[in-house]
Amino acid sequence: MSIGRTGKDPNASGKTDAAASAERTPNEGRKNAPANSNAANVDSGLAAARMFIKDEREGSLVFTIQVATAYRPRIAVDVHRFGKEQGDGPYGKLAGLMKMSGAEHGFVEAEHPSFELYRIQRKYLRRHSESPNELNEEDCILFDPEASPLYDHAHANGTVTVEGFGLDLWNAELAHGRMPQRAHPNLLLEVPDLTFDPATLLCRIEEIRSGTVPADDPEEQIAALVETVGKVAWEGIAGSWEMQEMGHSERVLEFLFAFHHEQEDISGRSVIAKTMTRFQEGSYEGAWADRMRMVMARELALRLASGAGMGMQGAGGTKGIYARFTRAILASLITSERWVANTRIHVGGHGALAREVQDAKAAGVPEQDRQEARELVRLAEEATEAKQFQRAAVFFYKALAVNPANYDTVQARGEWLLRFQNYRDAARDAVILQRLDPDRPAGYVLLGRACLGYKNYLRAREAFREAVPLAHAFDEKLPILQDLDKAQDALGAELKAIEQAAGEKEKAALMRARRIADLDPMGRTIAPRPAKDEQQLEGLFLFAERMQWPYLEAVRLCAKKAREDWLASHEPIYPVQVDWLFAVVLPGKHFAHVLMAMLVLSTPAIQSVGMAPNSECGVALPECSYWRSRSVLGRVLGCLPGVTSLNGWVGPCPAATLHTQTDEEAPAAHCLITTVAFNPASALLPPPSAESTRDIVIAGNLDLAPLWRATNQPEIFNLHPPQRDTAAWELRSLDLRRAYRSHQFEPGGTWLWSASLAFRQPGTGKEITFALDHTPVFITLPPCSLSDQARGHKIHRRQLDDYRFRNVSMDEIAEVTPESVEEEIIIINASAPGAEVVARAWCAHVARAAVVRRAGGPCLYCTVKWAGRLELRVGVVIWAS
Repeated sequence: MSIGRTGKDPNASGKTDAAASAERTPNEGRKNAPANSNAANVDSGLAAARMFIKDEREGSLVFTIQVATAYRPRIAVDVHRFGKEQGDGPYGKLAGLMKMSGAEHGFVEAEHPSFELYRIQRKYLRRHSESPNELNEEDCILFDPEASPLYDHAHANGTVTVEGFGLDLWNAELAHGRMPQRAHPNLLLEVPDLTFDPATLLCRIEEIRSGTVPADDPEEQIAALVETVGKVAWEGIAGSWEMQEMGHSERVLEFLFAFHHEQEDISGRSVIAKTMTRFQEGSYEGAWADRMRMVMARELALRLASGAGMGMQGAGGTKGIYARFTRAILASLITSERWVANTRIHVGGHGALAREVQDAKAAGVPEQDRQEARELVRLAEEATEAKQFQRAAVFFYKALAVNPANYDTVQARGEWLLRFQNYRDAARDAVILQRLDPDRPAGYVLLGRACLGYKNYLRAREAFREAVPLAHAFDEKLPILQDLDKAQDALGAELKAIEQAAGEKEKAALMRARRIADLDPMGRTIAPRPAKDEQQLEGLFLFAERMQWPYLEAVRLCAKKAREDWLASHEPIYPVQVDWLFAVVLPGKHFAHVLMAMLVLSTPAIQSVGMAPNSECGVALPECSYWRSRSVLGRVLGCLPGVTSLNGWVGPCPAATLHTQTDEEAPAAHCLITTVAFNPASALLPPPSAESTRDIVIAGNLDLAPLWRATNQPEIFNLHPPQRDTAAWELRSLDLRRAYRSHQFEPGGTWLWSASLAFRQPGTGKEITFALDHTPVFITLPPCSLSDQARGHKIHRRQLDDYRFRNVSMDEIAEVTPESVEEEIIIINASAPGAEVVARAWCAHVARAAVVRRAGGPCLYCTVKWAGRLELRVGVVIWAS
């Protein structure tokens, strides 16, 4: 079937455009042999066939497509290139497959260290084999296609690599529910509520960050974990029947997997920060819970990387496939690695007094309140003498409720807490006393005695030293000096014990115990500090500069001020700012979501619109627009001159015209484009029939000679690419219209828009509009060895049926429908200025994926071969240059 002018049969003989564009190469092939040809003629014919196969193979592209099965729930597409055959003539040694460089594949290199967060940087499960056929559970988890460093193409905006096309197929099959489903992890263990020591947790964070963690000795592994989670909790876990038959490594892994399966799944969240601004001392809720989760994730990552428990029973057998490894656990491993690497814990300083204490201090303490508080303190002491400790605690807290700034009441409660070895709460009251009146020694003495009881001798000594000059009477100063001597003696004994330790193991344990004591909050504030905030701001500014953000200078000023304000007060305006400064961002679409949110929130002119409600939203500004690289507009408009693709965004694109009803409020900057759900696999060409001739294969058997003579025609061709067009197309408008179908509205009132592009046809001036109803996939192939030559790889006439194609000119594109070329490849000549975006828009309109061929890409034969029904089967080639 012919399509338009360029599709007409040039000689009315039934030839396709593939045959019409082919030119017979002189002296190639051979003449038909007579029926009674001798063995010499047969050898000559076989030699000619072998020479053709050699020329066809050398430097051509080879694809491998792995389909999903119940045992391999993933889809993957790989590409290699045949090397040069060894030896001259037709009987040289066949060439093997060659690996291509990342640049030849088109893989993107990060331009800045902060941009590396956009990709998943490494694997967490240890592999038993480097063979691509040996998959573990992590290989079968698709976190997000664009999080893969193999996804988008570096030199063709809006397109993906061959490997990226495989990821899109995999993602689409998951979305449409056609992938083999893994069984839900069989969890054997219930994790109780964990109790932990804050100082031990802080020490463990430092050890993990510095790499000084026990990983070789199973006993040490468990000891370190028990210290972190608490002995009571671990004894309950280790004593369960599920753990009885397990070894040390298996016990640890079973607990860590069970712990993470009980946590909130953060894999779908773009904003990670909740309570990262300040640790809440002594509470498992809030920030401590988040930090505990980070530590547990790193504990799991360390053991998975070491191969611990690779053959654990019930966890995937002996090949290292952990049935408990899920997408949620992968998200936890990524965030924890980034948090530990980019966060420094600052312990020190005294936090501000609570608001009610500040107000009471400013107002003063009336005498009546003093008397009431003294009476309540007396009742508390009587209850203590009667061993009614709970009743005593109630009286103390009531006394402070009367007036929380009453120095005497706070002192009485602190000393009461000290009697019962509640050193942390006593230290907290000591700090309050110091803030209420820094010229009285009681607060320093109480803190010193609390630290002395907790065995933090260094801090105890410093507290007593500060108290001595504040005590004026000898009777007041003497007990302080005695306490100072105790602290000094204890500190000296501790240092001597470390120095005289029997072995390195004992010495390390003593030093660790001292480090834990030093890290204990004991009334001090504990604040995480970003280690790479300068780098993160540099990355933000570079992104704004590369994307030609129209408010670049405003972003520089606003972002720097927000960082300075946060470091001073630890109270960010937006949690997403904390995520960015700490470089704790999930890869892929979540990174892109956070990065654009930082730009918007750092731009005072549009700051009020806030963060986009959906990671796929674009940004429509008065001057221009920006779209996600995986959205329909990102993929179609990415080829426009001056447009950049970076970190999941494409822009600056033309400004959008927003069409709303007259009574509707002005739309926000964030625009979510709605398209019909599109599975690239559903738009592929049908596979070849069983009798299709895929390749010419010569086995060297002389009995094949009659078959070769009967089917072989002495015709070997070069395929000529489309001639370059010069008639320029003009993009007239980008129009967005509200989508009013009720089922398309999302919770929260997100506005959905349908998009269309209008073009002016050269010559006629006619306006052509394409509604972008689908999100296509555009693939850029790597080059073959003849990419830069006028004539590429040759084709034999016997292969024409498998590589039928039709040329379609831009003048005819609006009339072409997929149904009119059901089993043929169509080549759209988009070599004219502005024509490629028209061709891409047509694909989005009719729901077709396409191979985009630009300068430096493969020859026409390789392009048609791999776009056809024998390989990728997309069926459409956009020949841009």
